[in-house]
Amino acid sequence: MKIKRNSFTTFILNAILTSIIAIVILVLPNTYETLSIIGYCIILLCIILYLKHRKAERLTFLVGILIVISFCFAISVCLNPYSTAFNWQVSLIDTKANIINAKNFLLLMYIFTIFIKKDKSIDTLEPVRYNNNFLIFTVGFIILILAFYYGIDKSIIGVYSSNTNPLYEYALVVYLFCWLYFDKKWAHGALLVYAILYCGQAILYGDRSSCFPMILLNMLLLWKRGYNMKYITLIGIGGIFFGNAIDIFRNSGTLFSLDVIKEVLDRGLFVNTISYSFYGGTQILRYGFNTVNNISHFFSYLAALFLGGGSDVTLTVIANANGFVNKGGGMSHIYFYYWFGYLGTIVFGLIIAKIINYACNHQNKIANILQIMIIIFLFRWFLYYPITFFRTAIIIPAILYVLCELFSNGIKNRRKG
Repeated sequence: MKIKRNSFTTFILNAILTSIIAIVILVLPNTYETLSIIGYCIILLCIILYLKHRKAERLTFLVGILIVISFCFAISVCLNPYSTAFNWQVSLIDTKANIINAKNFLLLMYIFTIFIKKDKSIDTLEPVRYNNNFLIFTVGFIILILAFYYGIDKSIIGVYSSNTNPLYEYALVVYLFCWLYFDKKWAHGALLVYAILYCGQAILYGDRSSCFPMILLNMLLLWKRGYNMKYITLIGIGGIFFGNAIDIFRNSGTLFSLDVIKEVLDRGLFVNTISYSFYGGTQILRYGFNTVNNISHFFSYLAALFLGGGSDVTLTVIANANGFVNKGGGMSHIYFYYWFGYLGTIVFGLIIAKIINYACNHQNKIANILQIMIIIFLFRWFLYYPITFFRTAIIIPAILYVLCELFSNGIKNRRKG
């Protein structure tokens, strides 16, 4: 009886939440006044997500990052836009495209809030064991060295320079396979040294966004205890202050000074990466309002997903080339809306939620790999491009997993024979 009562209560609460979100998206006008309401709704979703998943093991880690990003977005972009916007962004705040952009962010977060779930039959996720294979580690480590030397532009020091070389990003995938398929202390020690050099190089040459996934990856690999939403949220907030400090250091050249500390505190939870990407998405929408080939672009993007490439179908690049100035990014939800409107945001949001549920609620090798990849690339696929989710976090790791398993099992069978 108690279970039925809880289910009925959940149904009623979900119905109320759905009604609120539907009214905001479909009824409220696409004007500046709606922006603050969207912000408060996003904060409400953050609270609900926190309460739902505060004890959900690795799902807690993923949801914790989503909460931090969304809360920062609500505070800066929705509630204080004119205080945080840069020069090229100010004129976009009160546009129809900007409000629709924010509504789509809200819609995607609503889908995640409702449909990302913990499997109640699994209390904890036990460690998954992989076959030890020195050759896999050796080949992988050679690839890591090549990525370190050739994967990042070293021509400019101390200023922001976005890393667009996929080799540097794919190094994270290879790093994970090296760690999992050769469980030796000296090998893990070598990988940790590599991770420190990798992050140091990313910060030195201006791409902190390459540094965070590597830090997050090693936290997931080394953190053996259960995950606590409170600590993860605090770590996320600390990461924001650290990232802002690095950004200010690059602009001023001084790290330890009262002025830097003051500016870090003044920024608070504002993250320029989020605002740059969001307003880039607004420019994509403004460009999209003037085009008629949005669906055909979807098939071009789909081809790039499986055949490689991506820069030539990146919407921020296309919009910028057509006079809609932006600094990159765009956020994944804008791609979905650009192709198929709100229906696209709903469908792709459900697909992503379904994949996340599988990865975070199963105890097998491939699920373990996918859940780690989805978490460490969350900044990129949520804030930048959907291709990072489907190709970098799902397709490439799945292919590498199959190859490693075939090779490892083949070696074992030969030894038995």
